[in-house]
Amino acid sequence: MAAVKKKYPEQKDKLIAAAEASAVYTMLTKKEQELLNAIQAKPTFTSINVLETNNSGLKKILKKITKALTGKQSIDIPSKDYVDQFIDKEKLQITTIVIDKSHDRMLFLLNNGATLQEKISRYPLLNKASEKKLKNYGLYAGNTCVEWTELDEDLSLRGLLKDIVFDPLVKSLRGREGFVLSNG
Repeated sequence: MAAVKKKYPEQKDKLIAAAEASAVYTMLTKKEQELLNAIQAKPTFTSINVLETNNSGLKKILKKITKALTGKQSIDIPSKDYVDQFIDKEKLQITTIVIDKSHDRMLFLLNNGATLQEKISRYPLLNKASEKKLKNYGLYAGNTCVEWTELDEDLSLRGLLKDIVFDPLVKSLRGREGFVLSNG
């Protein structure tokens, strides 16, 4: 093992820093987090086999992190947020966006048939853009986020639902003393 040449410790540090800053790090078990932190003090070798012989669980952790960070694998991380839980449970996705700049409206059509309506003017970058640029959007994150790359603007289904549905509902319920919700 002494014959193995040590290389690229800065790449190892960048990988660890990126992993710790990402949601991937929080989904690792405590033991996996400890193993990942332990390699910061160890030299990095060009061969993953050398790392594997030093610690059998390390290869699995590094592959898990690398795949998640490079986008080669989707990792579901359960959220504690009630809006995210609702989106996950209902498997909601944005299927289409209808842009009508003349009426200051964006309609977000969801896969369950629901439609969310939002004013374009609520978003300064979108409000300044032409209708042609507004129609040049992309969906990502399982069709739960919209990106206008050219405009440097992103909107999420979570944010739309929170602003349009959940926050007004909670506000109206808090204002009513003795109000009872019932499903039957």
